[in-house]
Amino acid sequence: MKHFRSFSLLLTLFFILALVVRCSDDNPAPVDLSTISGKVTYPDGSGTQIAAAGAIVTLFSTTPVLNMEVKTDENGNFNFANLEAGTYTLSAYYDTDNTNNAGRLSGLRFTIDPTDVVITNADATMDMALVSSGQAGIPVININFDWTGSAFANTGVWAYDQTHSPIQFEFPYRDNVAEFVGAFSQVAELVVNFDPANLASSNIVAEIDLASINTRSLGGRDPKLASGASAYNPNSVVETMGCIMGTFGISADGTLPSTITSTARYAKFTSTSIVAYGDGYLAKGNLVFNGVTKAVEMWFKAVTPWNNGGTPTATLYSGFEGRFFMGKTDFNIGSSSVGENIRIQVSIVATKPA
Repeated sequence: MKHFRSFSLLLTLFFILALVVRCSDDNPAPVDLSTISGKVTYPDGSGTQIAAAGAIVTLFSTTPVLNMEVKTDENGNFNFANLEAGTYTLSAYYDTDNTNNAGRLSGLRFTIDPTDVVITNADATMDMALVSSGQAGIPVININFDWTGSAFANTGVWAYDQTHSPIQFEFPYRDNVAEFVGAFSQVAELVVNFDPANLASSNIVAEIDLASINTRSLGGRDPKLASGASAYNPNSVVETMGCIMGTFGISADGTLPSTITSTARYAKFTSTSIVAYGDGYLAKGNLVFNGVTKAVEMWFKAVTPWNNGGTPTATLYSGFEGRFFMGKTDFNIGSSSVGENIRIQVSIVATKPA
């Protein structure tokens, strides 16, 4: 009996060992995993490729099945780790506002065609230089608007619709509090000669009447018109100047109420070049404000024409939406309430018979 128990124990151990060996043989060999990394860049206003911080990079594969998305770091770098051998397709896009959305006001977008990357058992590097995709379906737009006299004149092919074309600005109040927003209601001059097929000959001139400012503080920050005035115009008589006028270096003519003839009353942008940029355009030019002339760059997108009513006799609408930034100290704005970086948001609505 003793020998039988010893034999049974040895037999049990044999079967356990055989099972362990069999299970070990069933385990697959370790899979070598790799990494795809790289850097995403996009062209600045001069055409130099710079880091696209916050760009969205997508990796796609059918074998193995995989669909991943990452955001680049502050230096434009990205990384996909733990990838099996296979063929992967990479694509990327970058929005200048880092909102990564396709709306007209969300900045300009740079993209790249999807590119395949094959990895075996080694890491791979794939840098991506994003390019301007352009904007299709935009017509030739000619605007010639002037309102420096008693009445305005619209003599271009497209008529400027000032009522629906806000010129807004915003900045951090005292640099670190809430965002402060205001607008100008009066454009003194607007000349647009825009041909998407001939950008070299295109130009923009826009002159804003700073005295038409609206920060929701009539007679406090903002000028107040003389009693009985229903709307602002270049010949309006001002009853109270408003403290913000002094910030702009603007004074009234003698004792109030009076008109304003100060040359500092107007800010003027004149483009020097217009190029395709992202899925829109970039206008470089000079801004005259508060007696200072500085170079600025304005991103903008044209609005695809649409027919209001859908009939041959209806009105055709188009225009532009753009923005640029100006530095407070660059233009001698001394108020401590005004943040350093001021964003100017421009909307231009234009109409003509369909």
